[in-house]
Amino acid sequence: MNQPYNNLLEDLCKKLDRALKHLEYSAQKTASLPTAVANLSEQELSDWEGFTSRFSRVSEIFLQRYIRTWILTRDPGFSGSFRDFLNAAHKHGLIDSIEPWMQIREMRNRMAHEYEDSRLQILFEEVRLRTTTLLTIRDILSR
Repeated sequence: MNQPYNNLLEDLCKKLDRALKHLEYSAQKTASLPTAVANLSEQELSDWEGFTSRFSRVSEIFLQRYIRTWILTRDPGFSGSFRDFLNAAHKHGLIDSIEPWMQIREMRNRMAHEYEDSRLQILFEEVRLRTTTLLTIRDILSR
């Protein structure tokens, strides 16, 4: 295995561990909050925004950086699209399924560009639902 990639993987594991702790905290903090924006106080809206930001951060570190680095430790010449890296991660047993991770990636991209109040409720509900998948990263890292 390639030592520079291994060092990077170690650093990414530490970042993911910290980011997952922050995500869990935000998930717990928003667990009882409504998702309808009209019913939210400024503090509750801030809590939701923190949660969505932490969700994006975890997904970005794992999907864009960790998976790519993990594949390159095994095949330094590998190149391809995001989906190609997910397929390789699935083939090598890092992830069990590609589709939930593609959905998280698409959702993260939407979050970066959509901030209409009418769509925020749907976004908050999706983040709440898909956080369960992101929290499985701990199990993935321990393999």
